[in-house]
Amino acid sequence: MIATRRQHIILALLVGSALWFQWVAIKEQSLSGDGAYHLLAGHQALRYGQNSVNLEHPPLAKLVMAIPAAMMDKPLLPVVTAEDALAHIPVMHQEFSQLWRATLGARVMVLLCFVIPFFGCAYALGRSFGDHRTGVIVFAMLAFSLSVLPYLTILQTDVAISLGYLLTVFAVYKLRARYSYRNAALLGVAFGFSLSVKFSAVLLAPTILYAFYGATRKISLKRTVGLVMLFVMASCTVPTLVYACANWNYDSDIGRDTIRKFCRGQGTLIVNGLLHGKEGALLAIERRHAGLAQWLTGFFGVCAQNAIGVYNSYAFGKISHQGRWWYFPVLLLVKTPLAILLMCGISLWQRRAFVRQWRSFSTVISRYFPIIVTVGVYLTASMTSNYNLGVRHMMPIIPFLYLPLAKMMTSGKIKSTTMISVLIIETIILSPLWMSMTNTWWLGEKNPTRFAFSAGNLEYRQNFRQLADYVTRHDLRALNIVYPNLDQRVVRAYIPDAIVTGPSDLVVPGWYAVNIKVEQFIPALETYPTGKPIDQIGALWKPQWQRITRGEDCGYIAGSFHLYRIQPDPDQDAQGHKP
Repeated sequence: MIATRRQHIILALLVGSALWFQWVAIKEQSLSGDGAYHLLAGHQALRYGQNSVNLEHPPLAKLVMAIPAAMMDKPLLPVVTAEDALAHIPVMHQEFSQLWRATLGARVMVLLCFVIPFFGCAYALGRSFGDHRTGVIVFAMLAFSLSVLPYLTILQTDVAISLGYLLTVFAVYKLRARYSYRNAALLGVAFGFSLSVKFSAVLLAPTILYAFYGATRKISLKRTVGLVMLFVMASCTVPTLVYACANWNYDSDIGRDTIRKFCRGQGTLIVNGLLHGKEGALLAIERRHAGLAQWLTGFFGVCAQNAIGVYNSYAFGKISHQGRWWYFPVLLLVKTPLAILLMCGISLWQRRAFVRQWRSFSTVISRYFPIIVTVGVYLTASMTSNYNLGVRHMMPIIPFLYLPLAKMMTSGKIKSTTMISVLIIETIILSPLWMSMTNTWWLGEKNPTRFAFSAGNLEYRQNFRQLADYVTRHDLRALNIVYPNLDQRVVRAYIPDAIVTGPSDLVVPGWYAVNIKVEQFIPALETYPTGKPIDQIGALWKPQWQRITRGEDCGYIAGSFHLYRIQPDPDQDAQGHKP
């Protein structure tokens, strides 16, 4: 179906709205810990020519982020090493005006280089399997969804790898349609792009194998081998060039020392000796190809962390460092707007007769098979992983999950218009606290999933700007912030007179903003101990938290902080104890 002028105008309005919301996110979302780390890593590589920080991610997205910072007269930091990179992030916040300019520039670069192409590919995905309206629906569901919108420009690699997934799947379909050298090269470039931004690109391997499956039935064996070789060359060329840019002033001694530190757990990865046996091989590879050695070091390091289970994940009142198979499906269900889930249910009910027709159903399976393989492999990996982290990790397959719904809704103009309108209204109401919300946000304090998840699904250091606005509006002087393991220099970049309270500090009269992670983790660790050092941290903070909660409860503010007021009481000592 050819789009009319009216449809193009509607699409332009939707694109404008999506970009406006992204501009709000760019300006209003605080700089996350990972965002600062990625910006630092890219800046170090571009400014000094050595990719020695954050090997746990390939450098392409970080290089793009750091271009504005690298063009500044004054560097964010001097040269830092892998083992002390994280310790320097609070130092960057001491020059916050410069850091914030670099952050805004980095987010604009991500918007231009990754987010807008991601939106364009999402539209193209829908249009390829349907028509103009299908493309618009896929684009709108992504642009105005709680599970996608707040994570696009926060200086992570997720939107870049999501773009890589879309490009790779497009290239697979193109190659399957015509086995030409041009299409094989395009597939290699798309896959190489993905390998250059995140290690989860390796999960595309089964989809790529399917692209070449059965090629000899259409072309000769010699030509098939030629296509495969061209694909391999193209897919290796892209990351090779990217790592060459990140190591333009490469020093082998520094590079080898960095690899040793990561293999011995002295970098920013916890490997518990699992890379000890690979150190020699990686150093041997470094003599031939430094970029490949760095890529493999990061890849093996991430695999080691997954095997160990280094992250303590909170869900429904329990903490675990081991993966739970239901974690990501339930998280996606909680974070997907109800308008999308409701329309999905209605559309499936209306199409129930079609589902019963196996012949038609099998035809659909055949057409969508590369997408089914991609989604199936990614879901299997996520459900068996110990990385039970943010919903943003599901972003690479969300466009493919939305595609069937958009296809079913194409014929229902009222349904699609209603859904998109509701999504936009919801986005306006929740702006800019999208990350802290679940799809039952409208229940307020009775929302059963309000604090069901934590960390990047609720509070990712994104709400300091909103907390600062609240402090200014209500004139809260010398706000005490309870946020374990947070450096005071980071907070004071947003709230200059704020005080980060420690577990042994005196509870003096005043205002206290308790991060919601404290309220989640302390009861969970007491009820369900993990047997890990985090249990001791919870026990250490519990008395302080209990003393603060005896004060006046002033409700939740800035999405993820619980505000208390401690009044002066002559019958209590400085620590809040009765004599």
